Amino acid sequence: MVWYVGEPGIEELVAQTLRSLSDTTVPICVEPATAEPVGLYVQLKVDGHYLEDEVGGAAMDALFAEHEGFLLPAQVGIGRPFYPSRLIHTILAVPGAEAVRRIRWNWSLLPHDTFGLSPGAGRYFAFAPEMTLLSGEEWSSGF
Repeated sequence: MVWYVGEPGIEELVAQTLRSLSDTTVPICVEPATAEPVGLYVQLKVDGHYLEDEVGGAAMDALFAEHEGFLLPAQVGIGRPFYPSRLIHTILAVPGAEAVRRIRWNWSLLPHDTFGLSPGAGRYFAFAPEMTLLSGEEWSSGF
């Protein structure tokens, strides 16, 4: 079974391409992968020496930049687990990003000890995040 992320109806084209690269006896079945929508909300603390809007924009670019963003389906992968620690690492690599306080996954607080989350076979996480930027006294309040 081969799953893909893309326009519906290209299964035969994908199958033909794979058959041209494979042994003729290999059975090939192609289906579109199923998106698992995820509302991702990140509470981000910004260093006071940086502009919040610039840090927020840079963090969103790190997550969704065309062809290389960490949360794009091509990077997330089909059936692959999602590791919150990798999300935090990606965000904290942005200059001015000081800390990630909380992550909400479909409005549920994601415990800090969550190792990985799996979408299941033939499925992938389709992220639609929002960033909550906090500084100074706002940092002490939750969301």
